[in-house]
Amino acid sequence: MNLKTLVSLLITVAHSKAATGMTIAESQRRRYVGFDLGTSGARISVIEQDQSNYQEVHAESIKWDGKDAYDDADSWMNAVQNLLRGASSSLGGLDSVASICVSGTSASCLLMDRSTMEVTRKPRMYNYDVVGSTEDDTNAKEAMELLEKHAPPKHTARARTGSLAKLLTWMKEE
Repeated sequence: MNLKTLVSLLITVAHSKAATGMTIAESQRRRYVGFDLGTSGARISVIEQDQSNYQEVHAESIKWDGKDAYDDADSWMNAVQNLLRGASSSLGGLDSVASICVSGTSASCLLMDRSTMEVTRKPRMYNYDVVGSTEDDTNAKEAMELLEKHAPPKHTARARTGSLAKLLTWMKEE
């Protein structure tokens, strides 16, 4: 599943009952959907707000197993799709979703094609060190030299496992 399909699914699920008649109480209820894509699995939490209270009305998780890997973009997309369907089914639709938030493992990155939204490179996870992760780390060393030249001393942007280091290394690899 590509990102365009996932976004379409999110919009469809979120508005699945929009055309049906909702009661006034239902229309005043707002739901907030949160996803966490981590190294052990994927999770969803749906929080509902009525006039003055918030409560979790749905929570579910999927653990990565042999066929689903924590560093596989397709596994992430499939997990989000399954978790959304489960929440929608459990709650009778997600018609009153006010916002959706996705959180992932810190500094995990992937590249996507701008026009197709397909993932073009395998994700580099939070612990991927650009120097030493491949047999030839010339590109990574050049990327780190750029960071050392432009990022302030002791700044987190200089981290060999940081998002900027991963992006610059990918650019050098092309």
